[in-house]
Amino acid sequence: MEKGPDDEDRGRGPKILGPQPVDSPLSDASPAPRAYTYPEGGRRAWLAVAGAWCCNFCSFGWTSSIGVFQAYYSEHQLSSYSSSAVSWIPSANLFMLIVLAPVFGKIFDNYGPRYAVILGACAHILGLVFLSLSTEYYQMFLSQGILSGIGACSLFYSGMNAVSTYFKRRKALAIGIVASGSSLGGVILPYVLLATRTGNSSLNESCQLLILAFCRIMFDYLIADGLSFGWTIRAIALMFLILLLFASIATTSNLKHQPTPVSLRSFVRPFREVKFVLLALAAYFTFWGVFIPINYIVVYAESLGMSLVFSNYQLIALNSASVLARVGCGFIGDRYGCFNTIIVNVAIVIVSIFVLWFIDTPGTTMAFSIVFGWGSGSFISLLPACIAKISDIREIGVRVGMIYFVSAFACLTGNPIGGALIQGTNYRWMQVFAALVIFVGIAFFVALRMAQKRGLSMALEWHPVGPGIHRPKVLEAKSDESLKELRTDFLDISTSTGQITVHHTQKRPKLQISCTARVSSAT
Repeated sequence: MEKGPDDEDRGRGPKILGPQPVDSPLSDASPAPRAYTYPEGGRRAWLAVAGAWCCNFCSFGWTSSIGVFQAYYSEHQLSSYSSSAVSWIPSANLFMLIVLAPVFGKIFDNYGPRYAVILGACAHILGLVFLSLSTEYYQMFLSQGILSGIGACSLFYSGMNAVSTYFKRRKALAIGIVASGSSLGGVILPYVLLATRTGNSSLNESCQLLILAFCRIMFDYLIADGLSFGWTIRAIALMFLILLLFASIATTSNLKHQPTPVSLRSFVRPFREVKFVLLALAAYFTFWGVFIPINYIVVYAESLGMSLVFSNYQLIALNSASVLARVGCGFIGDRYGCFNTIIVNVAIVIVSIFVLWFIDTPGTTMAFSIVFGWGSGSFISLLPACIAKISDIREIGVRVGMIYFVSAFACLTGNPIGGALIQGTNYRWMQVFAALVIFVGIAFFVALRMAQKRGLSMALEWHPVGPGIHRPKVLEAKSDESLKELRTDFLDISTSTGQITVHHTQKRPKLQISCTARVSSAT
C-alpha cells in the first residue's frame, strides 16, 4: 500500500476518536470531527451526578410509588371506579414521563440541561399542588397524570443525558448511581403515603420526622393525629422544591451545546440502524410488562388477606432492592458489559414472576418483591447506558428520547391491560401476561447482543492519497469477538458510490467491513 502523509505517526499507536454518525456523507468539504474527551470524573462531573440523582428522586422516584396511589384511590376518592380505570392515572403519568423524551432530548442537545430542569421543576411541583386539591377523577388525571408527568419527563432526561457527557468507561456506574435516586424515592414516598392510608400513630410520627427534616417550618402547625392526603402531597412538593433548586445549579453538561434546526429526519434517522431498532423493540416489550407488578403488588397482597401495612411494605422492599441493583449492576455492567448484565437481570425478572409470584404466601410474595426489584431496577438503570453504547454522544438526547418514546405506548397500556385481566381476586392471567411480554423483550436483547458480537465499531479520519483511494489517519476498531483492534498496516481501503469498503488482510483475508465516514483534506 502506498505511503501516506501520516505514516510517521504510526509508531505512537492509533488515536481514538469519538463515535461517528452512522450516515455521515463522504464529502471532501466535510471536516473530520474532533475527538471528544470524557473527563471520567472531577468536581463538575460528580456534581452533575448529584444533581441528576435529585432529578431522578423527584421524577422516576415519584412514578415508582404508583402502587400506593392505585390502592389509595381505589379505597377513597375513586372507590366507585374499577381497578383498570384507576390505573389510567398512574399509567398516564408514566406515559408522559416517557413519551415526551424526544422533545426534551432535543432541548438538551440544543441548550443543555439547565433550562429543562427549571421548566420540569415548575411543571412537576405545580402538578402536585393541583393534585393535593383534587377530588374528582378528571382533576387527578390532569394534575398527576399529565402536568406532573410532563415535568417529571423534563427532569428525568435532563439528568440522565447530562451524566452521559462526563463518563464513558464508568458510564454504567455513574448512571446506576443516578438511577438509584428513583428507587430511593420509591422507598421513602410510599412510606410517607402509607401513614395517610393507615392513620397509624407511630407511622405518622415517623413520617412527620422524615418530612420535617426537609421542611420543618411549614409543618410546625400540622394536626397532631396525622397528615391528610392533601397535606402529604404538599409536603412532598416542598421536599421536591428544595432538591430541585440544588439540581438546577448542579446539573451541567460537558458538551458545548449549539442550537440546530428541528427536523423530522433527526428523529427518524436512528431507526435506519438495525441495532437501534432491536434495542427499541427490547425496551418496548420489557417496559410493557415490568411496571405491572410495581403497580399491582400492593393490591395483590391485600387481596390475599395480608395486612395493609405488610402489603405496602412489599412495594418498599421492591424499591429497596432496586436501590442496590442500580448501583451494583452499574459497576457490573462496566466490568462485564451492559448488554450481558441487562440480559441476565431481565431473565431474573421472568423467573421471579413464574417461580415466586405464582405462590400465594406472605413469604414468597415478599421474596418476589426483593428479587423482582433487583432485576427490574437493573433493567431501568442499564437501559440508558446500553443506548449510549450504540450512539453518538452528540446525538444522545434524541436517541435516548426515541427509545423511550417508543416504550411510552407500552407503559401507557400495560397497567390497564393487566387490570382488565384481573378476575375478581384472581391475578393469574395478569401475571402470565407480564411474564410473556418481558420474555419477548429479552429475546430482542439477545438478538441485539448477537448483532454486537458480529459487528465492528470503527472511528476513522480519512486523507485522500490517490483517485478513489483514502488512507485512515486515526482509527479505532473494536469488536466483541477476538478481534479487538485493527492496525492501519493491514487495511486496503477503496471508495465507490459514497461507500467505503475496508478489507482486512491479516489472518482474516475474507473479512469485509462496510462503513461510512467523513473525509478531510490532506494536511
